[in-house]
Amino acid sequence: MKIIDKARSTIASFFEKRTDNFMNSRTGLGQYSGRVGATRVKPSFALSYEDLDNLYAGNGIARRIVNSLVDDSMRGNFIETKDDEIKEEFKRLSLIKSIKEACYFSRLFGGAILVAFIDDGQDMDKPLNEKNINKIVHFKIFDRRWISWYEHELIKNYLSERFGLPEFYYLNSPWHTAEAMIKVHHTRCFVLDGVSTTERRRRQQNDFGDSVLQSCFDNLRQYGLVSEASAEIVQDFIQVIIKINSLDHKMTRQGGGAELAMRAEALDLSRSSANLIFLDSEKEDYEKKASSVAGLSDLWSKFAESMCAATGYPMTRLFGQSPGGLNSTGESDMRNYYDLVSAYRKDEIDPLLDWLIKIITLQKTWQGTDKIEWRFSNLVEPTDLERAELKEKQEKMDWGYIDRGAIDAGECWQERFGGDEFKEDIKLKKLERDELSLDDETMSMMSSML
Repeated sequence: MKIIDKARSTIASFFEKRTDNFMNSRTGLGQYSGRVGATRVKPSFALSYEDLDNLYAGNGIARRIVNSLVDDSMRGNFIETKDDEIKEEFKRLSLIKSIKEACYFSRLFGGAILVAFIDDGQDMDKPLNEKNINKIVHFKIFDRRWISWYEHELIKNYLSERFGLPEFYYLNSPWHTAEAMIKVHHTRCFVLDGVSTTERRRRQQNDFGDSVLQSCFDNLRQYGLVSEASAEIVQDFIQVIIKINSLDHKMTRQGGGAELAMRAEALDLSRSSANLIFLDSEKEDYEKKASSVAGLSDLWSKFAESMCAATGYPMTRLFGQSPGGLNSTGESDMRNYYDLVSAYRKDEIDPLLDWLIKIITLQKTWQGTDKIEWRFSNLVEPTDLERAELKEKQEKMDWGYIDRGAIDAGECWQERFGGDEFKEDIKLKKLERDELSLDDETMSMMSSML
């Protein structure tokens, strides 16, 4: 009885693992021995620094995956400001290049640090003295492999904004200076993290995120295999076939192999030099056969789509291909991508720029204003026609408010056209009762400009 009860409990527990109660011991359906039941999650292959180096240097698609989001975020004059002094400081310190490289390396290696070497009368391991910044000398970028810190130097005050983060960073000097390690206080650097990952992986990676290539490496490798296999097919695309009577007899007799080799060489020489082939009409035949490439283009497209799905890039941006289909314009894909670029600007580049502008304006040599107003430029510049249509719509809206006495015409005109360029977003003060009437001169000016 004990054996029977044990067997019953075993069978019952086995069925509890199934939700639909269907199984087949012959085919393996519903059992762990079946194809579906035996399927497990494959451990991810961690890319080493050398792997990432080689991918970035030798694979164009990998480089584009890393760079494109940063390049599109910082396209052209990506920030707009009327302050000429801040523009000159950006040029003097080569900040645009430094910001790009810091973002590149953070995405490639999973993290990077932009270190400011500042003359404030203190060593690099001391907090930045914001009241005594004589001059910013230069900036240097260190990717994740050059960065380390010690656990006993983590900030343990849970009320601090940097709770759980290092107070000091130790940087391996790649310039072969006398100091093997540079100890830097956190106030003198800005940390750029990699792609978000789990806490377990962060602990394994010195509290840094993943490389952007980590999650899409399988797709990148599969696309590379398809490319290599296609190249092999192209090399053997045309196969030459020469038919010779009694070939087996000629191969077995003495000296027959040498004669065949000489004949093949003569045919190849005549074909390459004079584009002619002389054959014995009774004993020889020459034929070319092409390898089939049917379905190869579709195969490439499927692997390319898989790559786009893994990276979040549209086909137009990653591969430079226009979307297929009669009704496909790619506008929705590009709109989603530009949302991704805008999010990257806000989350990564915006805080970095705020930090840079802050320490620049704290220099004793700074002659400009302390409060710098800036904004990101548009990702897509409107055409002349689109600008004209926008102005026409704004004109109708403005006149609607003016006719109803909601806004002042002169102030509206000054805000819209008084600067260097037409403004879409304007701020107007609240109109008082005694300001509702418009004189003839203001109405004439508005009529000519709007």
